[in-house]
Amino acid sequence: MWIRRSWLLAVVLVLYPVAARAHSHEADAFGGFSYANGSSLWGFRETYAVELPAKGVKPWSIVGDLGLRGGTHDDRNVQQIVYTGGVRCEFVRSGEAKNIPFAQVLVGGLHNRGDAVRQSEFAVGFSAGYDYAPGGSKQGFGMRVQFDYLHGGGNFPGVTAGVVYRYKKQ
Repeated sequence: MWIRRSWLLAVVLVLYPVAARAHSHEADAFGGFSYANGSSLWGFRETYAVELPAKGVKPWSIVGDLGLRGGTHDDRNVQQIVYTGGVRCEFVRSGEAKNIPFAQVLVGGLHNRGDAVRQSEFAVGFSAGYDYAPGGSKQGFGMRVQFDYLHGGGNFPGVTAGVVYRYKKQ
């Protein structure tokens, strides 16, 4: 199963048509509230991303993500910690873009604990989202909404919304 996922990621990376132009930030930080369906899990999520160095086109970033949620899953109280890392691609056409759609693939771990449950599992997450950056994709605050699908210890589709801050290049 892991080999299939690796091949899928490789195909996406190779076949991606690089039509975006360089944008003018080098990192971003995000904090927001999340909800996972299939359970009733509410919580907080933090994401940090650093743009990959490249000449010209720079739509790719390295991403680190931490999610803390609590609620019920299979009629049991549970606290869930998700820690993942991976890559993100932003589909922007200029450094002045205010509307920034993106997709990301993350791998890592998921830890559940609660009523008679204490387990850690491998996790794979796929996300598609949208940033609104009022000042363009340069330095400043914006809003983010993203839709997630997390597989690890079950399937957890969800949504996250919050504030993103973009750090400008020096």
